[in-house]
Amino acid sequence: SQEEAEKARAVGPIGRASGIRYDFREDHPTYRDHLDFRTIWRDDGDNFARVMNRFDEIRVSIDLIKQVIDDMPGGPVRTKVDVKAGYGEWRNEAPRGEVAYMIETNGNLIKNISIRTPSIMNIDACAKYMLRDVATVADAVATYASADPCIACAERVMVVDEESGEREILL
Repeated sequence: SQEEAEKARAVGPIGRASGIRYDFREDHPTYRDHLDFRTIWRDDGDNFARVMNRFDEIRVSIDLIKQVIDDMPGGPVRTKVDVKAGYGEWRNEAPRGEVAYMIETNGNLIKNISIRTPSIMNIDACAKYMLRDVATVADAVATYASADPCIACAERVMVVDEESGEREILL
């Protein structure tokens, strides 16, 4: 249900197939003001809604790619950039939902980085709500697959202090 998806903070096609009317691109002027697209919504919140939402989003993505290619300026594809010390955030609507990077640098070196992937949010929604009332193992497999989890995106990092050997898992 939409209420359960909101409680679990489901994002992307998982949230939108459950009635959450949010797409990062609609709120961000870089996308909203320069690209013509429509966000796909469904209210059913079931496996079929999640799969169909993804198929329809593929069509929207193809249209977006065509628009971006048509408007792409000429010039170098890759250039050297001097990174100044400071903090920055970057957010985007990825295929599985909103992804966020928070980065702090002390010049050309990264001092701290935090990445929030959509799979973290959606795996939680799957575990708490989507798998709760499935009738068979086959239904559980289909439900889990419809959540399209990226296990690598949900992985965490272990930092090892070379001097002390102390280990810390960062979630």
